[in-house]
Amino acid sequence: AIIDRAIINLFVQKRLSEKDTEIIGEGKLLTKEARTKIIEEVMTSLEFKIKYDNKKLSVKSIMQEQGRAVVRYLLRQSEKFEPFIWRD
Repeated sequence: AIIDRAIINLFVQKRLSEKDTEIIGEGKLLTKEARTKIIEEVMTSLEFKIKYDNKKLSVKSIMQEQGRAVVRYLLRQSEKFEPFIWRD
């Protein structure tokens, strides 16, 4: 949801539009500049801080911690894995 919101906001705020596409063959693709805008916006959105395990962490840090938790579970270093579910 956080990634979708970042990309949709680019269009709503008119920072991306039809002019940010180019015709390639029979289809349209985003220009390099448009792709760069999207990447920058997504990376910025991953810095958004939310409450996790009684701490305020960035979404990026939570993703890293969840990855580590999955590995600990798969290596049987942890008895259970609790997925993180974020609700606005």
